[in-house]
Amino acid sequence: MDIWLRIIKLFELEVSGRKIASQTGLAYNTVHKALMALRHSILAHANDGEEIILSGEIELDESYFGGSS
Repeated sequence: MDIWLRIIKLFELEVSGRKIASQTGLAYNTVHKALMALRHSILAHANDGEEIILSGEIELDESYFGGSS
């Protein structure tokens, strides 16, 4: 439980995932999953969470996919 509180505090202070991993002694992948869980939890409890996910514009620059012609 103590490690979660440290991760939450560092997340609140906007410390990067790499630095959190270094300071807590955890693997980066573990910290990344913890931070994603925090972000999803915040979004799920937001009043307009569904509207944020399911609305808005998406802009893409010109992109080419596939092999050469």
